[in-house]
Amino acid sequence: MKTPPSSIQPLLCLLALAAGTPMAAEPLSAPGLSALRIERGVLYRDAPLLTTGGGSPPYTFVFDASGLPPGLRLDARGLLSGITCSIAGRFALGQVSVTDAAGARASAGLPDTPLHDPRAGGCTLAVGSTWQASSLGQPFRGLLRADGGQAPVAFSVIAGQLPAGLVLSPNGAISGTPTTAASHRFTVLARDAQGATGVHDAVLNVIALDVSPATLAPGSVGDAYSQALSTTGGSAPYSYVVSAGSLPAGLILSRNGRITGTPTTAGTARFTVTATDAAQVASTRSYTLRVGSAQHASASAYRNASEAARAQSSLAARGAMVHHYAAAPTAPAPNHPVRALGSGAAAEPDAADRLADPASDAAVSGLQVAEVEALKRLSAAQLRNVRARLDGDVDCRPEWQQLLHLNTAWRDTRPAGLATEAPPADKPGCTGSLSGWAAGTVDYGRVPGAMGAAGSRFSSPGLSAGIDLAPLQGVRSGIALGHGRDRSDVNGELGRIDSRSDSITAYGSWEAPLGVRVHAALGQQRTLLERLRDAGADTLLPGVRRVTQRFGTLAGSTRVDVGPWTLAPRLGLEHMSAALGAFVENDTSPLALAYDGARLASSDVRGGLAVTRQWRPALWTVEPELSVDWHRRLQGGMTQPMRPADDPFAPAYSLSSTEPTTEFAQFGVGVRMRHPLGWSMTLGARSTLDAGALRNAGYNAAMHWPF
Repeated sequence: MKTPPSSIQPLLCLLALAAGTPMAAEPLSAPGLSALRIERGVLYRDAPLLTTGGGSPPYTFVFDASGLPPGLRLDARGLLSGITCSIAGRFALGQVSVTDAAGARASAGLPDTPLHDPRAGGCTLAVGSTWQASSLGQPFRGLLRADGGQAPVAFSVIAGQLPAGLVLSPNGAISGTPTTAASHRFTVLARDAQGATGVHDAVLNVIALDVSPATLAPGSVGDAYSQALSTTGGSAPYSYVVSAGSLPAGLILSRNGRITGTPTTAGTARFTVTATDAAQVASTRSYTLRVGSAQHASASAYRNASEAARAQSSLAARGAMVHHYAAAPTAPAPNHPVRALGSGAAAEPDAADRLADPASDAAVSGLQVAEVEALKRLSAAQLRNVRARLDGDVDCRPEWQQLLHLNTAWRDTRPAGLATEAPPADKPGCTGSLSGWAAGTVDYGRVPGAMGAAGSRFSSPGLSAGIDLAPLQGVRSGIALGHGRDRSDVNGELGRIDSRSDSITAYGSWEAPLGVRVHAALGQQRTLLERLRDAGADTLLPGVRRVTQRFGTLAGSTRVDVGPWTLAPRLGLEHMSAALGAFVENDTSPLALAYDGARLASSDVRGGLAVTRQWRPALWTVEPELSVDWHRRLQGGMTQPMRPADDPFAPAYSLSSTEPTTEFAQFGVGVRMRHPLGWSMTLGARSTLDAGALRNAGYNAAMHWPF
C-alpha cells in the first residue's frame, strides 16, 4: 500500500480520530545520550543527560552508576547533578534500560562519555577541612579551607546535610551545638573571586560523650573524701581536668577522673570538669561541691536512712502511701543541713553546712505529708456537712409509711390535737418550704510517716450553715457557708501546721425515678496554712502559705424495706484540687527554705450501706443507724520544688508525695430525731480503718429547721 504524502498525514490523523479509529502509539525508542557537555569544575543541577522517545512518559532509567566521576549523580529520570574535579577523560554508563508509564521497556549499550577540562576555570581550588569529632550537646567550631584560588572564597553545601544544630558560614566556618549523635557526610563547594571552584567530601562525627555523676556527694572538714567520675560514649581512655573554677581546698582531681583528698575549709566550691576521649572529643559538666563543718552527725544520717528503708518496705507491702524524693532535672547541687533537723544538740550551722537533698529531712517531708492530708480533711468536712443535710430528706418518710413499721399503739399515745384520720401530706422531719440548717464535724487521728517522713497527729473541726428550698417537686437546692480548722503536729516536736479555711458551697438533690435520690455539691475554699518547722539548735522556721481549693461530689442513694428494717445503699464520687502558693520560711537562718507553687489533686470513690429502724415513743421519731462505707482513694499526689532561701540562684530540688490507689473502710453509728413540724437533729460517730496509712475517728452533729 502506498504511503500518503507527509503533508496530508495530520489531516488523516484528525479524520481517524473523528471516525473513532484508534491510532497506533509510536513505540518506545532505545535510550541514548543528550548533547550535554560535561566539564570539570562545573556545577550541574538536574541537567538532562539520558534521552528517549515514543511510548508513554514519564520514563524511568536503570543504569550502572559506578562509572560516573566522583561528585556527579544521575537519577532515574536521566538528570545529572553535582560537580566533579576528576581528571579529564571518558566514563561509561554501560548498558542502560528505560521503562515508560505503560510498562514498555527498551535498552541499549551507551558509548563512553567524555569529561572535558576547560582551558580556564575548572577545579583549580584544593579544598580541605580542619576539625576533630564533635561531642553531643557541646559547642563546636570547625573550619574549611581552600588553596590555590583568589580571595574571597565562598563555601556552600551542595550535597548531604550538616549535623542538626550546626551552620556553615560563607567564609568556611562551621559552628553551633550538635543535637544528634551520628556520622554525617556532606559535600562542600568552594568558589573564588575568579569563578574557579573546588569540591570536598567531608565527614563530621558527633559523639554522645556524657560525664557522670550529675551531682557530687558533700564532704566535711577533716574527713577523707573520694568521688570517681566516669564517661560514656567516645573512645577510651578518657582524661579529666578542671577547666573552670577550683576544687575545695585539700582536694585534687586525677587525670583518670577521681576526686580525692581531705577538705580543710568549709564552704561551697563551683567548678567545671572537662573529659577528653582518645579521639580528642571533649565534654564538660559543671559541679557544686559543698563541704560542711566537722560537727555533722554521720550516725544520725545513717539512722535516718535505715529507718526510711524499713518504712518503705513495710508500707509498700501494706499498700500504703509512699513518698519519693528526687532532685529536679536541672539541679546539679542541693542545700540542706547535714544533721537531722530537730536535734537541738547540734550547733548553729553556717551556709555550707547542708545535706545533699533537703527532702531527705524528716521534718521537711513530714510537714508536706501533713499539709496534703490537712487540705483533704478540710474539704471533706464541708462535703460531709452538706451530705448530712441532704441525707435528711432521703431518710425521712411519709407518716403513713411509718405505720408499717411501728406498733399501732403509738396512735393512742399521740398528743391531743393531732389528726389521726388521714395521713399527712408532708413528711415528718422534712419540709418543702424555705429552711435553714447547721452541721458540724470533727476528726482526729494520726498519719504515719513514709520513706523517712515523720508522722503527724491531727484534729480537724469543720462547721457549715446554709439555707435551701424546694422550688420543684422532688428537687431541693441551696447554698452553704463553711469554716474549718486543722492542726497537725509532726512527730510531736519537728513541726506544726495550723490551718484555717472559709468556703462557699452550692448543693442540690433530685428525687429521680425508681426511688433514687441524686445529690450534687460544688464548692470553693480559701485556706491559710501557718507552718512552723523545728530546724534544731533552738531554730524555729515559720512560714505562711495561701491555698485555693475546689471540691465537689456526686452521689446517689435509695431505700429498700426489709421487714421492720430499712436498707439504704449509696454510691458517690468526691474530688478535690488545690493550688498552693509559693512562700518562704521567714527566717535569716541558712536552713530556711523557699517553696515554689504546687498543685494537689485527690479523688475518692465510695460505696456503702446504712441500716435504720424507726421508733416513735412519743412526739419525736427516733431513727438509729448503723453504716459501713468502702472507700477507694485514687492515685494522686503533689510535687513540691524547693531551694535554699538565702541563695536565689541555687539549684532547685523537688519533694514528691505520690499516693497510690488505696482502699479503706469507714464504720459509723448514729441517731436521727425528727419532729412532725419539720425540726430534726442528728448525732453520729465514725471510725476509719485501713492498711495503716491513715487512722482516724470523728463525730458529727446536724440540725435542720423550717422557717
